[in-house]
Amino acid sequence: MGENGEREAAVRPAAPEEFEKVMEFYDRLTDEMENAEFHPGWEKGVYPDPEFIRESIDRGELYVLETGGVLAGAMVMNHQGADGYDRAGWKVEAADGETAVLHALGVLPAFQGHGLAKNLVAAALKEAQKMGQKAVRLDVLEGNLPAKRLYESMGFQYIERMELFYEDTGLTGFWLYEKAV
Repeated sequence: MGENGEREAAVRPAAPEEFEKVMEFYDRLTDEMENAEFHPGWEKGVYPDPEFIRESIDRGELYVLETGGVLAGAMVMNHQGADGYDRAGWKVEAADGETAVLHALGVLPAFQGHGLAKNLVAAALKEAQKMGQKAVRLDVLEGNLPAKRLYESMGFQYIERMELFYEDTGLTGFWLYEKAV
């Protein structure tokens, strides 16, 4: 049992045959978060893009978290930062391939507030360390205060605000974060 009596939820790589299940998770999350005060700004069929999800699963870069038999959370961890990451004022010096980048991290609303996002991030940090990465980096849609609080509570350092382009948001402000591992 974890904190607050919650069952521990293991984070594991998604299997190739789970593609449809993972896409259903992201579609459901996008629908359920659409009118939330702090929504991720995702758009079904655009981001997370099905091709990106399939490729991430095939490369072993998409991780899922199940609890009670329900896929409750997921994320992608790879080495690809958004265009503009190379211009950011990162604190950890690292060559290409020496940093892990988190993408599409989400937890279904019914499971939020129970530490599952922290489980995902902790698993990413542990995996990045095992892979010999120097840092984990990510961006947060400007104004997404719950995500900001989560990453800061886990020791991520705010780097800067940057305008980044994503298919679902267009050119928009994001907060960049980094944590040495």
